[in-house]
Amino acid sequence: MRKLLLLISFVFALAFYSYGQVSYCNSNFTTVTYEYITNVTYAGINNTSVGNTGGPVNYTSQIGFVTIGSPETLSVSIEADSGDYVYAFIDWNQDGDFNDPEEVYTVASGVSTNGPFTISITPPAFALGGTTRMRVMVHWNGTTPDPCVNATYGEAEDYTLSVSTTPATCLPGTNITKTASGITTTSLSWDASLSGPAGGYKYELRTSGAAGSGATGLVYSGLEAGLTHDFTGLTISTNYTFYLRAICGVGDSSVWIPYSFSTVLAQPRPWLEPFATNATPTGWNTTGWLIGANASIPGMDGNAIYREIYSTGTYSFSSVNVGTITTGDIFSFDYQFSNWNSPYASPASNSCSYVVAISTDFGTTYTDVNTIINDGTDGWKTYTLDLSPYIGDYMKVKITATYIAGDYYVAFDNFAVQSCVPPTNLEVPSASLTATSATINWDASLSSPANGYTYELRTSGAAGSGATGLVDNGTLNLLTKSFTTLTSNTKYTFYIRSVCTAGDSSNWASKTFTTPCIAVTNFTENFDAVTTPNLPSCWAKVGSGGSLSTQASNPLSSPNCLYIYSSSSSSIAMVRMPEVSNADAGTHWLRFRARANATIGGVIQVGYLTDPADPNTFVQLGSDFVTTSTSVYDAFEVNPINAPTGVTTLVFNH
Repeated sequence: MRKLLLLISFVFALAFYSYGQVSYCNSNFTTVTYEYITNVTYAGINNTSVGNTGGPVNYTSQIGFVTIGSPETLSVSIEADSGDYVYAFIDWNQDGDFNDPEEVYTVASGVSTNGPFTISITPPAFALGGTTRMRVMVHWNGTTPDPCVNATYGEAEDYTLSVSTTPATCLPGTNITKTASGITTTSLSWDASLSGPAGGYKYELRTSGAAGSGATGLVYSGLEAGLTHDFTGLTISTNYTFYLRAICGVGDSSVWIPYSFSTVLAQPRPWLEPFATNATPTGWNTTGWLIGANASIPGMDGNAIYREIYSTGTYSFSSVNVGTITTGDIFSFDYQFSNWNSPYASPASNSCSYVVAISTDFGTTYTDVNTIINDGTDGWKTYTLDLSPYIGDYMKVKITATYIAGDYYVAFDNFAVQSCVPPTNLEVPSASLTATSATINWDASLSSPANGYTYELRTSGAAGSGATGLVDNGTLNLLTKSFTTLTSNTKYTFYIRSVCTAGDSSNWASKTFTTPCIAVTNFTENFDAVTTPNLPSCWAKVGSGGSLSTQASNPLSSPNCLYIYSSSSSSIAMVRMPEVSNADAGTHWLRFRARANATIGGVIQVGYLTDPADPNTFVQLGSDFVTTSTSVYDAFEVNPINAPTGVTTLVFNH
């Protein structure tokens, strides 16, 4: 019998020793836009976080201290949507899974509020002493708890628990909290040890290493008689771990409990955030927003931060702290509203807005400084703010978009704090744009640059990227620049920046435009040379109604045809043909063939646009053309074409 007891003790010791090699299953969530964990508090753990996709977020450096048979309250707060389930999983027997009885805890079921949600958890009698894993999870519509789930919406976080088999004689303080924080200062507080430690509390503040591990990583150490401690002289944007233990008597101390925090994240000015990659910049809170390129937002130069907005609500993101603000600094960014559907023009005026708010206390409070309401005009615009009221401060920006009506994207780019700012409101007047020429105008920089402006005109490449794609460049002191030797049907980007002094230039502002096609006297098009669903060169959809594309389904000539679909009388599809210089001569005709796609009797109209970009300026030529078959192509003809003098743009209207 004694040999059996020794064997059991050896097996337990071996199991405890091997814990560090235990491999737990991974959960995986792909979206944290709608629900994620914001705080977990349990047995000395107090962790505030933001959503992270992927497997469980690794917070195992944060340790909770529990004793078998002694209850502790687990508190979980979330950013909620609806139908959210919150679970906790604890591997009490240290076997590398969460499948045993009393290892799964339902904290909240089907909730739509943020909590906190609480549950009392008592380590069971079969729990092993030592360190083990706790996983906390929020899962949308996750009616069945699964620590290894692969799902779309939710988040999981992993922590470490230190399990004691016997009650400690000296208990640590609990619930360490950061009560105040600055750029280089932090104040911490905690709840008193239930042991009433006669020697107070010993602490260490470290950037690396465990408590008591020596000088490497040690920033401060000492004794504290009270329940608070203030640290000064810290390093900006740095991660620290505060360790605390109670001193109950000579040779009688509690375990160390850790608390991790960071000093305020901040960037020095001058500062520019152009979203060079699609990763969330450090210090930004962009939950619900996307960073990247989107073809539905015209004129994007690389990446931007954007969001589709189509329902009542407010939608916010915030920047990193920037400072300290100095005399002459100006805050600026670019923005655009564009409809969700093609041709991605601006939503109607007064259909959407955003608020700019500034915080000088690192995001604790914000003050609204401007409300910008959409004016209904297309293209990117620049917002600027004189930062004179904030000299000597750090500033943090929050943008809050507000839905009014419609379905649209709102996008922002090129956030900057600098004393030399670019010119604003770049535009290409429609009257100046021809197949071979264009004029770009702009408003003067608020910096009144002493050395004027430098510019580049490019067909590819970013400003300053070299000769490839560079068409023209130079320096000027004017507010306009004309080009007269451009190529027709070509996309150009004009870049310009202020040169305030020899060593102080702004970031680049840009304007993208496309030269029109050269007008022809006649053309033939069978759509067979294009790659579906693209339109041929110099053909274009007009307006946002209906849809159109090239396709390979039942063409008259192989392989392609043009498909035009109008969903209703209020959503008409219209396609613009290449510009015809002699459309007003009365000497030419237009012939085409068409069939119905699904229902006989579809109507096609031929006409012209007095404004080539506005479907509401359509004027019909001749009578309606009515399809008679879904399989046989009808032949139609407008003969002669009698467009008014000066009209060169013909369209099909379905």
